[in-house]
This record gives sequence, structure tokens and C-alpha cells, in this order.
Amino acid sequence: MIKRLIEYIILILLTIILFFLYDDEIVGMMLVMEIVYLPVSVIYINLCKLFVNVQMKNLQPVVEKNEKCSILFETSSKAFIPSVNIVLNIAVKNRFTGKGKKIKLRGKTNGKNKNEIYYDVEFNQFGSVIISFDSYEVLDWFGIFSLKKKVEEKENILIYPELKLVNVEVKQSTRKFITEADYYSTYESGDDPLETYQIREYREQDSIHDIHWKLSAKNDKLLVKERGKPEGCAVLIWVDFCGNSKDKKSIIESIEIATDISFSLLQEKCNNVVSWYDGQRLKTVNFKITSLENLYQMLNEILITDVHKLQEENSYALNDKLEKENYSTVIEMKSNGIIKINDSELRITKNKNKIQWEKLYFEV
Repeated sequence: MIKRLIEYIILILLTIILFFLYDDEIVGMMLVMEIVYLPVSVIYINLCKLFVNVQMKNLQPVVEKNEKCSILFETSSKAFIPSVNIVLNIAVKNRFTGKGKKIKLRGKTNGKNKNEIYYDVEFNQFGSVIISFDSYEVLDWFGIFSLKKKVEEKENILIYPELKLVNVEVKQSTRKFITEADYYSTYESGDDPLETYQIREYREQDSIHDIHWKLSAKNDKLLVKERGKPEGCAVLIWVDFCGNSKDKKSIIESIEIATDISFSLLQEKCNNVVSWYDGQRLKTVNFKITSLENLYQMLNEILITDVHKLQEENSYALNDKLEKENYSTVIEMKSNGIIKINDSELRITKNKNKIQWEKLYFEV
């Protein structure tokens, strides 16, 4: 604005010089128009600022990595002012890494009718992104002068990672590992007498204790009650958020790998738990992953978790969890990029700073 005002003053001074040099009526008319333009323009943009309104609307709350997202801005006017030029000041910032960019988006109003302005943005890194609509500028007819109007609207978008299957082998010892559970398998029988998996006809190898006598008498044939199989979570995936700003990239990679391990285990019908210590709320967050819905619920929480420096509390939280609960396998996603599976360490293979997903192999 100041720069344009200086340019405007210089233009008037040059026109005055030309007027005295040539004493021409056309130059004189130009000088009058230039002098009158400023007060008329100020009155116009003040009226526009008073009547014109812009709102950010219909923002997608969730998108996938590398997917385009359309941000909608709706303009309206309380009075009929035809086609006002405006500039929207937008900021896009990754809540986790702190990286972002500022955007100036040009558009127009449409009298008293509502008008829509779209901005398409593509997110190439998953996480939580804050879209800030800080203000917009109302311009005069030629875009020389403007007035800024503050808005300060903010919306949060969750960028989900692309779910990928990684090479995971679930050992028999993990599948048979006994854990506490409040739900039972729907595809396999077990040895819990408190839950019935299915009722079927008697076979020679069946125990006499499993015969359902009431139903057998009712159906005039021997029927057996198959016992249920408790489905606990034998695998714990611990994501370490303890670190500093230098560790943010490796923590992002850890979240992505942890999500893909959990997803791959789910496809192998191996339920798991994803946990981490939240330094802001000072508590351990736990998610039992028994369905795809659970996985997305977990992502909604983990993607808005901040890095912290509470190393002692973080270690205590993990040790306390392992003391209270039993797991066949504990996968620790360390903030320095190292993965610990029980007592062994695993380093991620990279090519040109990108994870080689096809080379990842986990045995749980």
C-alpha cells in the first residue's frame, strides 16, 4: 500500500511538471483526474470493505496424501456493488513439521449474488495441516489502492498416509499367545468355555463335555458346542514422540511405518495395539486395532500429537505399560529412526532419502 502511494505521488509530480512544461488542456485534465482519484478511491474501497464479506467454507476434514483438496471461499455483499476485486491472504502450514507457505488468491465479488472462489492444493506429506484465512484486501478499480479486512479463520485438515502392505510374518507363537480379551474370533474356534463359537453335529474326536444336551434332545441328534477363541492383541506398536525439531522427519516416517505395520497385521488377522505418550496431555494413548475403522480413529489422534522432550516420562510410560500388560512382540518406533522389535534393532533401507517399502520385513 505504501509503495503504491509513493508511486501515485510520483505520478502526480510528473504530471505537474508536464503541465507547466506544455500548458496543455489534456495534461491538465489528467492532473485533475489523478488528484481526484485518491479520495474517490478511498471512499469506494471503504464502502466495499463495509459491505463485502468473504468466508472459508466446505473444507474437507480428511484427505489422503498426494490427493488434491479444494478450498472454497464464498463472497457476498450487503449492497449492490458490481464486481469488486479482492485478494485473499491464506496460509497453509503443516502442524507437525512447521513447514508451510503463504498464498495470495485473487478473485471478484458478483454484486449481491454469492460468488465462489476455489483454491486447489495438493499435500505431498501426511500429517495435520492448518489452513489459515487471515485477511482479505479490497482493491479499487485499477488495483492501485486497497484496504485490508481481518478474518482470522482457521481450519484443520488431516492428511492420511497411503495404506501400504508391508512384508509381515506372524509366528504361530504370536497367534497362540494368550491375552486378555473382551471379544472373540468370528472365523476360528478356541478353548474358552465361557463363549460359544458355533453349534455343530457331534464327531468321534469330540469330548463328551462339549455336548449340548438340551439342543441334542430337542433335535434328536447329538450336537456339540464349539468353544470360542478370545481375540486379544499380542503385538504392541509403540511410537516414540520424544525428540526435538531435528527428529520430526524421522518421527513422521515412524508414524507412517507404524500405520502400515498395523494395517498389514490386520490383513493377517492379527490384532494389535498402537500406543504413544502424549507430552501435552501427560498420558499414554492406546488404540486397539481390530478393524480398519480403529486404524483411522488412531490416525485422527496420532496426527495431532506434538513432539515433546519428556524422555523420562516417555520411558516410564512404556515400562509401566509392559509391566501391566503382556505382549508376544513389542515394536518400538524410535524418534531417531531406529525400529526395535523386542531386543533386536532394525534400520530402514532408503534410496535417495525415500523408504524402500518393498525391502521392509517384520517378523512378529
